[in-house]
Order: sequence, then C-alpha cells, then structure tokens
Amino acid sequence: MTDRRGVLALGVLAGAAVLAPWRAGLAAEDCSAAVRAEAIGSALLDRYVAAVNAHDTTSFPEIHTESYIQNSGRSPSGLAAQIENFRGIFGRNGKFAEHWDIVDYPGLQKQLRGE
Repeated sequence: MTDRRGVLALGVLAGAAVLAPWRAGLAAEDCSAAVRAEAIGSALLDRYVAAVNAHDTTSFPEIHTESYIQNSGRSPSGLAAQIENFRGIFGRNGKFAEHWDIVDYPGLQKQLRGE
C-alpha cells in the first residue's frame, strides 16, 4: 500500500488550501514559524505512516494525544480506541473488511470557496 502516504498527504494539502489565505497575511517572522510547524507536521505524518505500514501501534502514544478526536465516524475517539481500531485492522489476514467515513462534501466545498 504505497499510496497510503499520498492519500494522507492529500488531506494535509486540503488543510493547507483552507489555510492559504490566512497564511498569505503572515509577517516574515510568522512565516518561519509556519515553516517549522509544517516540518513538524510532515515528520509526524512520516512517523504515523511508518507505524501503520509496520502494523505497529506501540508508537501511537507518541503520535496521538490521549484525548485524540476521531471525526470520521468510523471509530471512537481517544488513543486507546485508535490502538484497538488498528489492531483489529491488522489482525484480519492483511485484508480490509470495511471502512466508513461521514463527509459533508457540499459543506467542504462551501468552506473551501470561503462562503
């Protein structure tokens, strides 16, 4: 599943697109802070992808907060729920059984257009 990083990166890029107008107004010193924040986010994403690809949830406490909020609707929130969710996925003979997301595409499009 080498495309998994691409899918996750697409989500990060969508978030960056939403924040682009805000970021354009940043002062020079704020831009360097934003660049550092992007680097930290990219490193965090790399660690997450590596953990998922290795089927190893032992690093999840280092990359998820205890009160992690899962907004997709496919699993409960919280670190323990994320660990249990991935252990369940990893334990099914390397096959996905099901995935659900609740996405408000019209609302997202309005948000991206600034409406």
